[in-house]
Amino acid sequence: MSFGATALYGKGLYKNIEKTIIMCACKRRNVITIRDIALEIDPNAFIIITDAREVYGLRI
Repeated sequence: MSFGATALYGKGLYKNIEKTIIMCACKRRNVITIRDIALEIDPNAFIIITDAREVYGLRI
């Protein structure tokens, strides 16, 4: 797969732990593969999957 991602740095408010948040936009057909890769890396990952009406920005 060829897609970009953005890393955001944040802090969980419940346990006050610093975290890296990874956000990416992908085609619907890639969602399951990306989800599986994320869960393979971190079985406790918190994942949100949602539809986007429009996505703007650099596309390579």
